Amino acid sequence: SVTMPVIMQQTPEVMRKTKSTGAMLSNIGFAGLGCLFFATAIRMQHVWDPCGIVSHPTLKAGLSVAECNTVFLHAPTALQGEKQGVAKDLVAVAATTIRSEAAMRAGLGLGGIYSLYLPWQKRAPLAFAYGVIALLQAFVQANDAGFAPFFGNSAWMTVNVAEQTTKAALLTLVCSACLFASWALTPADEDKSAKTSLKLE
Repeated sequence: SVTMPVIMQQTPEVMRKTKSTGAMLSNIGFAGLGCLFFATAIRMQHVWDPCGIVSHPTLKAGLSVAECNTVFLHAPTALQGEKQGVAKDLVAVAATTIRSEAAMRAGLGLGGIYSLYLPWQKRAPLAFAYGVIALLQAFVQANDAGFAPFFGNSAWMTVNVAEQTTKAALLTLVCSACLFASWALTPADEDKSAKTSLKLE
């Protein structure tokens, strides 16, 4: 017979340490991501007005809402004729996208904070979902910062924003890693509905 390593055996001590580590990682991931998303949504308030993004921390010099509107409303004038009308629609789509992102950011933030009130074993599906969201967000941020060229491109990126985005990418990646780790450590026997196991016969 083959004896499994002690670390692999479900002894009470191993289970206790697994629960403690899983709970800690889950708390860090959900608290970090929840507060990050909700705080930025509250700070910029771009769910009400797309030009709320002037409060973004990377805009050190600062622009007023009126100046922001001038920038976006003036952009379509770079084109002439029918294209100018399409350009105006493009700006409108960008504004809608900004507000939609703000709404989702606020919702995800509140959802992440609420998750902290649940037993950590019950958070497994949420931990996986939030982990994926955070990972994709980190890839976008890393791409903007110049570290993940495989994940698209942004011709509008500036050096200042790229430098500031590096810190955000690291924080988001840490939150993602914590959430995935807590998901992986969730005991299947304590919450069978949290994970789907495939049995091969």
